[in-house]
Amino acid sequence: MSYTGPDFEPPQPRRSPLRRPLTVAVAALVPGALLGWGVYAAVGG
Repeated sequence: MSYTGPDFEPPQPRRSPLRRPLTVAVAALVPGALLGWGVYAAVGG
């Protein structure tokens, strides 16, 4: 079972090397900030 066609791999965009760390930071900070605000609002009343 050998396939002699183009490699089936998702394209890796390299236009912005800063995008992935920024996305990871936002994805990590936003839920943390919302959770912290929710706890603060619940505890602080």
